Amino acid sequence: MAFSGYGLFFISHAKEKTLVNDKGQEYVQIAPALPERPLGIINKLVDIIAYLRQVEIQEGEGTVQKRYLYFRGDSRFQAGSRFAYIEPRVELSYDNLINAIYNAIDEEIKHKGGGEGTNESNPYYQLNYEDLMEDAAIVWNKIYEKGQIEKAQAILEKEFGKKIKFSEIPKNEVEAINRVLGEIKELL
Repeated sequence: MAFSGYGLFFISHAKEKTLVNDKGQEYVQIAPALPERPLGIINKLVDIIAYLRQVEIQEGEGTVQKRYLYFRGDSRFQAGSRFAYIEPRVELSYDNLINAIYNAIDEEIKHKGGGEGTNESNPYYQLNYEDLMEDAAIVWNKIYEKGQIEKAQAILEKEFGKKIKFSEIPKNEVEAINRVLGEIKELL
């Protein structure tokens, strides 16, 4: 699962843990409410452990409650990231999360070099006939809704040399199905 080409989110409740600092003083930290063994496995797989917290922010003459994702922890809560240049926190939204990651990657490239793209395929990812057919069904419904059936059928005919439905394509044609799906998705 870890190398199948998907992005995964693990979500956990929080619990308070009592820890001891270098001076021998106890303090309480908010951390994921997972037993040590699963936490150890997940921690090796993830790029970010974010802490979601609601904060009161001054706006004009009043205050408002806003939710923030924290990417850097402290003694109050556990959070962290493999991205050295990620912002310490962003206001909660998918776009803000993605932009923070993109910006962190760009900064890392600026500071450490690299960043050249490659056309090499992921050696851990394999095309799966059943997954492609599920995707094809979803895409075909969208194509129908957009009135692009004739163009999509022309793409299928061009690839396979005859009029054909996705359901008629044999299982050994996964590469061709993947190519056709890519072209048909461009119609959306």
